[in-house]
Amino acid sequence: MRVSWDKDLTRGTTSEAWTALSAALKNAGKEPVVFTLAPTANLDGTGAAMLSVARREAAQLGVPLKVELGSDAHRNFLGVFEAAGPVDTKHKDAPGFFLSIGAEAISYVEMLISFLSLTADTIAFSFKGVWARKVPLRTFLEQSVLIGYQSLGIVALIAFLVGLTTALQAAAQLKQFGADIYIANMVGLAMIVELGPLMTAILMAGRVGSSIAAEISTMVISEEMDALKTMGVNPLRYVLTPKMLAITLTQPLLTTVADLVGILGG
Repeated sequence: MRVSWDKDLTRGTTSEAWTALSAALKNAGKEPVVFTLAPTANLDGTGAAMLSVARREAAQLGVPLKVELGSDAHRNFLGVFEAAGPVDTKHKDAPGFFLSIGAEAISYVEMLISFLSLTADTIAFSFKGVWARKVPLRTFLEQSVLIGYQSLGIVALIAFLVGLTTALQAAAQLKQFGADIYIANMVGLAMIVELGPLMTAILMAGRVGSSIAAEISTMVISEEMDALKTMGVNPLRYVLTPKMLAITLTQPLLTTVADLVGILGG
């Protein structure tokens, strides 16, 4: 049995709606009762309370009661009051295959454009800051210490172990051909050409990238970014430029250290 309600379910119409719904529950027997609310109908706390009473009445009578809502606003409102119990809403049809692919493609293009814009702005502000000498020296030195000096230990340790492992593994193979003398050349060439820069870049991306992301996220949550914008300061110029310059300086130095320590380990 279906009860369609096209009016508002508010204080002025709740009694009328209750009369119709109560009669349907009593006359339904064991047949489920479906209460349909129009999408344009207004709903307030009185209507939610009436649905709660109707739910208890239906449970006492042993009659299944379902509520069909015409809008998400009704569902959210009843979800706050927890009045309707299990609510059956009219789901919209799922988008088609091509529509889904198009939406995904648009989202990826927007992400790519945002990334390229951020990268271009960061590089432009960095070079402009160096050219105009607008980067505070103290901030630059602090970021260089945090990014470069504090990463020296882990970079040196990993480079030493990589050089040591490479030499050990190569020795077992080259010994079969009497080419042990080339182990030193192989380790040195591998560390300088590939392993040293690669391991340094991976460690810097993991350690420094995560710390910068955590710092910026904290600044966003604490509304420091909004405060900078309010004061007319560009957050990219103030936050990212010193970090970008510090990474540009310390990355080659750390790579050189990794090469030397890796060769020493080998």
